[in-house]
Parts: sequence; structure tokens; C-alpha cells
Amino acid sequence: MVNKIRIKVGATSANLGPGFDSLGIALNIYDIYEFELSNEYSTVGFEDEYNNVSSNLIIEAYKKYGLVKNLFVKPVKVSLIKSSIPISRGLGSSAACIIAGVKAAAYFLSINDEMILNVATLIEGHPDNVVPCFTGNLCASFIDDNHVYYGQYKVSSDISILAIYPRFKLRTDVARKILPTQLNYETCVYNLSRVSLVTKGFETGDLKLLYHAMKDEMHEKYRYKFINGIDLLKEFACTNKYPLVISGSGPTILMVVDKNFDVMLLKNLVDQQWLIRKVKVDKKGAMIYEC
Repeated sequence: MVNKIRIKVGATSANLGPGFDSLGIALNIYDIYEFELSNEYSTVGFEDEYNNVSSNLIIEAYKKYGLVKNLFVKPVKVSLIKSSIPISRGLGSSAACIIAGVKAAAYFLSINDEMILNVATLIEGHPDNVVPCFTGNLCASFIDDNHVYYGQYKVSSDISILAIYPRFKLRTDVARKILPTQLNYETCVYNLSRVSLVTKGFETGDLKLLYHAMKDEMHEKYRYKFINGIDLLKEFACTNKYPLVISGSGPTILMVVDKNFDVMLLKNLVDQQWLIRKVKVDKKGAMIYEC
């Protein structure tokens, strides 16, 4: 076994409208982390807030895997090699860190099992981001009896996805606190009746179906207040019948368009605070490379 590896993990977008805490999709925006066995834990290259052992989520996840498996994991030096997933933007940056950490621990323990997803979900709280980060593709998932169950779906090449994110951040815990603690049956049925057709729409590339199926009544309307400028994007999407949803808890917005969509149409419409990136679906999930 080598003593140094690199792990490539991708961004993810959760919920996809009505699939609150259950749907997620992997995107081709990547971070790369290097793990080297060492005599003590250390970090290199991270932002000041995360460039220490006590607050680094990757190291926390690495240690957690060993604790859950009741096995000793050797300390590692974790280096940030490439950083492309924006932090606190609703694109699964924490899920990427968690998957990288547990996957590295499993590698150095010579274990290859889906306990990785169970531990990752234990840390993250729900599987909607960690599952597509680990497996790639569009995924539906849930946890029962402390085990993660999931299904993967193909995404048609006839559609493209725009990740539209502002320069400001939004912490997940803040965006989650604003949500109601109870929902009525009508609201629940509204979402439940659409979820399975979201996966069908992505598989077939049916933008008309996705436009109607990706509507939500459980969480998005409460989170709009945190996203300045979203009204202009909603108006554009409505006029052109493009599905538009909050990515995770925000503030990133996802818009699903046809593959020939000209991004400049949108760039000329929004102000400088918004960055627009046409992304593809990552189909491979988290990858390990031996150094």
C-alpha cells in the first residue's frame, strides 16, 4: 500500500426542487485533496478558517470512519491541491470534504464497502449530497435503520445545467432555520407527486416536464429572502419555460436549459454579483489516485 493518495471529489446540487433532502446530482466542478500518512495530523493550503486540525471537516470525517469501524487510522497530512467548489454556496462543499475524508480512511484501512455512505450521512445529517458525490450521476436516496439506500438515474445529453451563484455566501444552518417545523398534507402531496417525474424528466431530457415537475412548496419560498436578485432569474426562467431551483439551501441557483443554450443571453441580463457556469453531470463520483 502506498502512503500518499489524491482524491478528486465533485460538487453536488441537492433537492432539485421538490426532492427535499432526497434528490441530488453530481456536477463536474472538482476539488482535489492529497492525503499522506504521517506521525501527526496536519493541513496545508486551506483557507485560514479551515487550515487547522480542529476545524477541518476532512480530518473530522477521516477520524470518524475509523471510530465507527472501531479501527485505528494512522494520522495524515491533508493538502488542498485544487479548489473549485465554492464554499457555502449550496454546491455540496461540505459533502465533498466528508466523502474525501471517509474514502481516504477506508483506503488506508484497505476497506472497500458502502459503510462510507453510512458514515458520511451520519456526519452530514442527510444523504442527498454525499450519495451523488460518492457515486456520480443523479441520485435519489434515503436512510433507514442507519443504512443508506439509493438509486442512480442517467441524465439526457439533450439538456444542460447552469450553475448560477452570487459572490455572497449563505450558511446551510441559517437557511435551514427559516423553514417551518410543520407542513400540511396539501403541501406534502404537491411535492411528492412531482419527485419521481423529476428523475424521468432528466432521463428523457423533457424540459417541459421538468419545468412543471421541479416546482416546490416545501422550502424554496422561505429561502428566497436570502437571495438578492433571484426575482430577475425567476422571471427569465418563467418567460422561457426553463426549470429553475435553489441548489441545496442556496444561494446558488440551478437552471436547466437545452444543450444549445447561449449563456450570454443570461450574462447580459444579470448584474456583476452573479457568476454563471454551464456544467455537466459527473458520472464517475469520487476518484482515488495513488501517488
